[in-house]
Amino acid sequence: MFYAVNGIKLKPGVREEFINLLEPNARGASNEPGCISFNVIQDNSNPDIIWFIETYERKKDFENHQQTVHFKEWHPHFKRMIEEFIPNADVMGYPIYPPVGGWSE
Repeated sequence: MFYAVNGIKLKPGVREEFINLLEPNARGASNEPGCISFNVIQDNSNPDIIWFIETYERKKDFENHQQTVHFKEWHPHFKRMIEEFIPNADVMGYPIYPPVGGWSE
């Protein structure tokens, strides 16, 4: 599995537009081969701080996501709405625990 965790702070006044533009990309990502989960979370401390928590079967699936039509259409809008990236929040990597297949009910 491959994880991507990123945090952003939106510019003032763009949150509603961001959410409206986000939906087609998030829905598209969720349906991509290799995407296990695609979560976008509002921070409790500030509704303009947004966290992306994405899980893919392989790093290549994440890279493929960035080449999709829905991502390429959405990304320019996304970039103009960002006030800042949350410092030291970008995490990309592989699980240590639990091992792949280690979760059980």
